[in-house]
Amino acid sequence: MNKQEKPSLGSLAPGNVEIFIKKHEMKSNPHYDLRIGNRETGLVSWAVPKGMPEKPGQKRLAVLQPVHGYKTGHWTGKITKGRGKGRVKLVKSTQGLLGMEDKDGASHLTFSIPGKDGSERYLLIQRQGTKGLLIRLDPEDESGTAVPEKEDTADGENHNA
Repeated sequence: MNKQEKPSLGSLAPGNVEIFIKKHEMKSNPHYDLRIGNRETGLVSWAVPKGMPEKPGQKRLAVLQPVHGYKTGHWTGKITKGRGKGRVKLVKSTQGLLGMEDKDGASHLTFSIPGKDGSERYLLIQRQGTKGLLIRLDPEDESGTAVPEKEDTADGENHNA
């Protein structure tokens, strides 16, 4: 990853994508990574400090990162130097369908991934800057506009969508 790159949604487009969820186990900054994209676009990445939301209505802070190369999606192992020092595990790798819409000055991304009890649906709201909001949707809600109950996020802000 080039340190000069700025976080962005890159050339991410609606349609079929690959979705990777990775767990970074490090003393200083344990977190999950959500990466969405394909071979042509690279992987748009978000750091999710508290992990993926586990139940409908639950939300998490998602911090947009620079676009990663496609090969980083499958990579696992140990980082031995630098700020990211620690073990990286691949939690999930799957195909998904991405929906994108601009609403109220924010990009709304919806996607589903196979889960233990059927499909897990998510809404990711990305405003200007790097802070986004990742919300687990009710499997029955097809609109992608669910307003979750309030929950503390890693940055202490109220993130009602």
